[in-house]
Amino acid sequence: MTDLQYRANLRKIQVPLQKLLLDPNNPRFLDDHAEPVPEADWADGGVQVKATDRMQRFRLDDLKKSILTNGWQPVDMIFVKAVKEIPGTYVVLEGNRRVT
Repeated sequence: MTDLQYRANLRKIQVPLQKLLLDPNNPRFLDDHAEPVPEADWADGGVQVKATDRMQRFRLDDLKKSILTNGWQPVDMIFVKAVKEIPGTYVVLEGNRRVT
């Protein structure tokens, strides 16, 4: 799929925070060498807590200060994808630190 085709599939939506799931298979976690979490388990409380804990090492305080200082920038959009296995929920593809 070319970049132009990919952008054609994007659309702006609003999703309540409680419907967002952190990506437990986030590429930032590749160093952990953990087994991938199946999509059906993404909404599990333990899986989400572990993803949140793993995200803490990525300088969230610096990110928070930057957002508070500079405001929310249009380039900071969060990209999500509907979770087929768990209707009504969305996994964060881009923006896991901002959501955390």
